[in-house]
Amino acid sequence: MNSHLPLKKRNHAIPEPMEVEEEHEEIEQEQPHQINIEPEECPPSNLRRNRNRLNLNCSNNTFIELENAFRSILKTHYLKNNNSDLKDICLILQISKEEIKRIIQNLLNEYGALKFNIIVECSYIKPLTEQTQEAAFKTSNFTVFHSDSLNDILRNMISKICTEENEYLGKGSGWTLRSLDGVLLRFSKYRPLGGSSYIPLP
Repeated sequence: MNSHLPLKKRNHAIPEPMEVEEEHEEIEQEQPHQINIEPEECPPSNLRRNRNRLNLNCSNNTFIELENAFRSILKTHYLKNNNSDLKDICLILQISKEEIKRIIQNLLNEYGALKFNIIVECSYIKPLTEQTQEAAFKTSNFTVFHSDSLNDILRNMISKICTEENEYLGKGSGWTLRSLDGVLLRFSKYRPLGGSSYIPLP
């Protein structure tokens, strides 16, 4: 007579993979000397902000400082386009180039080094359906030091934005530029990672 009892089979269920939502903090991304442009439809929160900016009384066609946060570590400057006939993204950026340089130079004196990006806010329309859409062309954050050439940096950024807008309109989507609303400059003080954040790999 066999004294061994039969063993019960264990059900080794394989757990399903769990999705992990990654957080992306745009301002801390290290992308020096790399520019990625992407036209995108504005989410509702940005639409409200854009409409609030359009209601600003900015008649002198210069950048104004909108935001100053975290003890001046973050700053936002805005140029409202008051000329309804000006619907050329490349032209408004070229016209504003010297003023953008002046703002950057002043902030370099304050920060020592900085990150910034450019956002051009526009409104598009499909003439056949009269459907409208607010959108933006923006660059990724760009790290700037005193030794860098601002002319080269801005030339590259403006060229990329102009090229991307031409490609966007040339894809046969039917959208045409209805209005050029304004230009945003977003700045942050550049803070390199300290030695304490270094984790040696095994």
